[in-house]
Amino acid sequence: MELEEQYAIALGVLILLERRATWLHGPSIVGLTALAVGFKEQGLVIVPVVLMAWWTGAPGATKRTAGVLAAMAAAYVVVRMMWRQEGLPLFEQAIGLGFTQMEPPEATAHAGRLTTPLFGAGLIDAIPDSVIVANASAQPATVRGTVNRVNVLLPNESEPASLNTTRVGRFGWKAAIANLTQFSADAYVNEMGITSQHCVRGISVLTFATESKPNGVAVPPGCDDRSVPSGAPGVPAETDDVVGSCAGGLTEIEEDVSLFTTFMTFLAPAPRLPIDPAINLQGGTVFNRIGCAQCHLLKDYVTPSQPLNGVPGNFKFRPRSDFLLHDIGTGDGIGNDGDTRAKTNSLRTAPLWGLHLRTRFLHDGSATTIEQAIARHGGQAASSRSAFNALSASDRNAMLAAMKSD
Repeated sequence: MELEEQYAIALGVLILLERRATWLHGPSIVGLTALAVGFKEQGLVIVPVVLMAWWTGAPGATKRTAGVLAAMAAAYVVVRMMWRQEGLPLFEQAIGLGFTQMEPPEATAHAGRLTTPLFGAGLIDAIPDSVIVANASAQPATVRGTVNRVNVLLPNESEPASLNTTRVGRFGWKAAIANLTQFSADAYVNEMGITSQHCVRGISVLTFATESKPNGVAVPPGCDDRSVPSGAPGVPAETDDVVGSCAGGLTEIEEDVSLFTTFMTFLAPAPRLPIDPAINLQGGTVFNRIGCAQCHLLKDYVTPSQPLNGVPGNFKFRPRSDFLLHDIGTGDGIGNDGDTRAKTNSLRTAPLWGLHLRTRFLHDGSATTIEQAIARHGGQAASSRSAFNALSASDRNAMLAAMKSD
């Protein structure tokens, strides 16, 4: 029986008992609240709940009840502090509170991550590889980006022949994924812990069928989530979402991953905000003059006449990115086995559409204004940063106004 189930049963008994012993009413309120927040930081919610119950005169919510439970909450918070400072994760694991992945003390790199915006993702998916390659060819050598060619581990259902081929990456902060279906399956297992099996031209794809290893430690036997083994031949028992047999040359992306892919494919780009045309022209001209547009391209992409993923054909869109990797001094040194140091410090040019909807910038969210983000640019973008710092007030304001309308 799971810890949460044991807790819920005990709480049910407590609530029944408090019908005869009203002094249990206060703890029952607290217990219900703790259960409602899903065992997340109970110590921080117990105090105000108990004090509120006491203040409103709830039966049994006496000063003694409030004091005892407040002391328990304080003890919990103290242990949390000790755990963070001295490395005592076993306490929380033992009482069912330790759901946060810990950063091991031997870690040599630390990086924050904002999730990448998803609007317009289907249009990006439809960009032919050759267009992104041409972006690199057109750039001056000093700022030329790198085309990140990656393996297709799971293709879009409309392009099954691309399985195990190499394509141009475009999704994620490192442009490490080439299509939205793989992007979806990757997010399912790495962001939500949901494993999946798929069929492509009769091949059972198990790349995303096993759990990730938090801190490099595999999930112990019997400690997986509540997935019921599918019994499908060759599919790991721990796999949550399963297609099953791929006989007969079947191509089928697991339903949840397929629906998520469809959702992202048809999310429209965020519309621009209204802006004075004269200010927009001045700001765009300045943006181009100081070199920002060499990577954050001021050009329209156009989808193929009949895109395989179903987005509108011959559709113009301007994400303001070349979808190439650049080293602008904000990299984190994180990459895959075999990556060069230069590659681990490179990041994909972030699309700027929808900029007015964001409150944090850069891959790690360390900048809270556009000006701070520009100030962090170095490396291949150092000259553009210097040129921005030298702008007149009029040009600077026009450029920022145009960017904030995106």
